[in-house]
Amino acid sequence: MRPETLEVAWGAPASVRALCTTRRGGASKGRYAECNLGLRVGDDPDRVARNRRAVVAATGQEGIQWLDQVHGADVVRVDAVGPAVPADGAWTDRPGVALAVAVADCVPAVVCDAAGTVAAVVHCGWRGAVGGIVEAAVGALPVGADTLHVWLGPAISVRCYEVRRDVYQAAGGGPTFQPTRAGAWRFDLPEYVARRFEALGAREVVRSRLCTHSDDRFFSHRRDGVTGRCAAVVWLDSAP
Repeated sequence: MRPETLEVAWGAPASVRALCTTRRGGASKGRYAECNLGLRVGDDPDRVARNRRAVVAATGQEGIQWLDQVHGADVVRVDAVGPAVPADGAWTDRPGVALAVAVADCVPAVVCDAAGTVAAVVHCGWRGAVGGIVEAAVGALPVGADTLHVWLGPAISVRCYEVRRDVYQAAGGGPTFQPTRAGAWRFDLPEYVARRFEALGAREVVRSRLCTHSDDRFFSHRRDGVTGRCAAVVWLDSAP
């Protein structure tokens, strides 16, 4: 089956292309049905490979650079598609090199500059966001922060994401937290990430406002436990 993809609606120039997958339209079964793109979640690797090939076909590119995400703050430059790279962010200035970030509640960010010369993906879980992945990604790009367009894809929303004191304290509290009961808060992780991009001077930050936990089109680790991964993908168009 052809994977279902969502439009990435942002102010990027026409030379920058992006898409976001849902869980529909793939070869995976059971907990991973249908379009699981995560290789390390217990799914049949052959089915995941089929799903990934289908997403590559949807981009029209020769391949996609995947990341081995570890909730850190490492960002790598990618000049050609190869084996998965241990990092939580990647950028490229090479047309035709597609980059992907895989998620199941964390915030996937796709980034480009206003001139369409660089594109990037950033995996923003709470640990990475608190640990500086946004700042590392913006700092790695060879363009000014004030040129950046950012799109934040489907992620767990504040109404579905309760955290304990360790997360509250690590993030420094603030307006993205809503107290719920003693020692617990609802955390607006997408807004927290958006504000970090904005604090760095990003030209545009678009929030998709799609919730992975409440919308069954998406995988959600917090809702389902063992589950698959969707992906956000970005590339510089190689077409003349």
